[in-house]
Amino acid sequence: MKFCSRPVVLAASILLSFSAHGMNKCTDVKGKVSYQDKPCETSQTSKAISTKKNRNSDSTDNLDPIYIKIPGVGDAVLFSYKWWDSNIIQPKADLPPTVRMVSKAGEEPISFSLSFIPNKSGKKIPLEESADTVFQMASRYVEGSVEKRVRLSKLDTTIGPAVFASFTEEKYLNTPVPRGEYSSITVGQVAHSKIVVGFTILTNGTDSKALAEALNIIGSFQIVASK
Repeated sequence: MKFCSRPVVLAASILLSFSAHGMNKCTDVKGKVSYQDKPCETSQTSKAISTKKNRNSDSTDNLDPIYIKIPGVGDAVLFSYKWWDSNIIQPKADLPPTVRMVSKAGEEPISFSLSFIPNKSGKKIPLEESADTVFQMASRYVEGSVEKRVRLSKLDTTIGPAVFASFTEEKYLNTPVPRGEYSSITVGQVAHSKIVVGFTILTNGTDSKALAEALNIIGSFQIVASK
């Protein structure tokens, strides 16, 4: 397949157009919980879910494209920062790929992985369903965390809303983090009619520059030739 410079142009618009919005946790009279970005019904109790803003001042000169093939979906491109090393994990062509990025020596520590799973249903996954999936996935990190609860955030990307949650290990509070370890973890997913992108981000701090950069990169994914 022949690739052109268009993905870089797309990346420029992506890095300048991200917007973060709040989500609401709604509970009806029967105790059923749902997550949505619109206001809860008057018969439901409402609780705002935190949002996180990512920086939008990056230059495309700092980005390198990563080309991947997703079985059943097609060819795609993702971007990485030049101060990270990246590799594609895909033992067989018919298996979904995982892209892993780690910081180079001397840069702010990060270990960032994204898995690209074909959405065989071909249908758009509702935001509420994504939020519920991430909530269940994130719950395992509550014990031992500073936060002591799951706080979902939503980030609008070009392929759909990303839902994620971040945690800091309590044992690293006000304590130096040993080399090769990380104090914080962020888990989440982006749902699309053709693909579900699951991601895990390990950083030193939920307000770190590295985490903000990773959230930028999540939105850089583009399907450039679909099947």
